[in-house]
Amino acid sequence: MPRTHDFTRYLPFYRAVSPSHSLGRAVSKPVFRYSDAITKLVQKLDIGIKRITVERTACSEEAFKKILPSKTPVYVRKQDNHMCFDRIHTKHVDHEGHDVWFNFNEESAGTQVLAGLLCILLKVLDDGAVIFIDELDNSLHSFVFREIVKLFKDKRYNKHNAQLIFTAHNTDLLEDDDIRVSEIGIVAKTASTGTTITRLSDFEGIRNVLDFRKQYLSGTFSGIPFPYI
Repeated sequence: MPRTHDFTRYLPFYRAVSPSHSLGRAVSKPVFRYSDAITKLVQKLDIGIKRITVERTACSEEAFKKILPSKTPVYVRKQDNHMCFDRIHTKHVDHEGHDVWFNFNEESAGTQVLAGLLCILLKVLDDGAVIFIDELDNSLHSFVFREIVKLFKDKRYNKHNAQLIFTAHNTDLLEDDDIRVSEIGIVAKTASTGTTITRLSDFEGIRNVLDFRKQYLSGTFSGIPFPYI
């Protein structure tokens, strides 16, 4: 059975799991371990990043105070009377083929979220663990969101039966043939019952061949708002 861990200590980039995380949270060993794998996946997802590097620096506290305002370290810690900090850089290529380097802080929110997620998810896949993520689709394009989920359906990546449990507002995934009725739950909230989760497989007459998204948006499974302005 897959193990469940707290992976917050592996957050290498900003707000990978929670939007409340401020820029510059912990960079840890998985950043170095998975930087090449993250780069390959980011390239496949057509983000435009050609390379991701992590620069690790150690200096005295006095020197650090001079560096801090201009260098924007991503992760800072004190070790053996020295200040150690890591900076993440991304490489792009312009229309003339020239390398253009960015501080990771300069990337878009969606790119930062994506890179942070990939680092954590690669660790989860390696360990065969279970991870829970609220609003996985936050700041991600629909196509990218679907590919992230597919990492856990693809045995090339998920060799140890890791599990991803998440919430999302994006309904595009309901059209994906790889997602089965037993893997989807509809969250609904009423005054009488409070918040409930019902698997699609528990609805009568539901089969894997049906268009879940169309039925969901029509209100068949409930769990949708009825807004008006």
